[in-house]
Amino acid sequence: MTVRLPSSWNALIAGYTRVGAFAAAENLFAEMPDKIIISWTAMISGYCQNGLDDRALSLFEDMRRDDSEVKPNRVTVVSVLPACSRGAHTRLRSGMGRGFTVTRVPWASTDTRPCRIPENDKDVIAWNPMIAAHASHGHKAVSTFEDMLRSGVRPDPFTFTGLLSRCSHSGLIDEGLGCFDCMKTVYSVEPQSEHCACSVDLYISTVEQVVWSRRCR
Repeated sequence: MTVRLPSSWNALIAGYTRVGAFAAAENLFAEMPDKIIISWTAMISGYCQNGLDDRALSLFEDMRRDDSEVKPNRVTVVSVLPACSRGAHTRLRSGMGRGFTVTRVPWASTDTRPCRIPENDKDVIAWNPMIAAHASHGHKAVSTFEDMLRSGVRPDPFTFTGLLSRCSHSGLIDEGLGCFDCMKTVYSVEPQSEHCACSVDLYISTVEQVVWSRRCR
């Protein structure tokens, strides 16, 4: 390629992490001249999806350093939550609120079992971590979202960030695109940049599946 845009680097990094080729992904990430937030998040998410929690959390801490030019956003936080929920880094989990607006609720932790939450207190703040923590099980994230709707709780932008991210990394293309379409039309939630980024990733997954199916014929 004569011109390598950040999107080209990010697509290749995401592809390598999805097939577990982390040495290649890490080399690309190291060589990348202008690492944007999507590049960092792609690496962190790839580590989490493959159970490499220590690497994910180490990279996340690099972003949080005072001299880091790129800082985590909500998508990055959602991507690293599964590693925190698996207990790989208690200190980081306890300090996750530094630099972010976090509503602290005693029972709203990374524990995804709804029985731990008092029935009357199951608001959107309680449901969102449960949806986001189902990193390796996209269908569970979708079913948890459906449970939330049945309980009468309306989703907010954070709900869709976690849900779209899970659908993207679990290959639930139709479910993810359906959720994106109903954000504004059904729930009056205006799509933000992180929602659009997750949706783009869903379309990339669609192309990858088409290419793979043709190669297998």
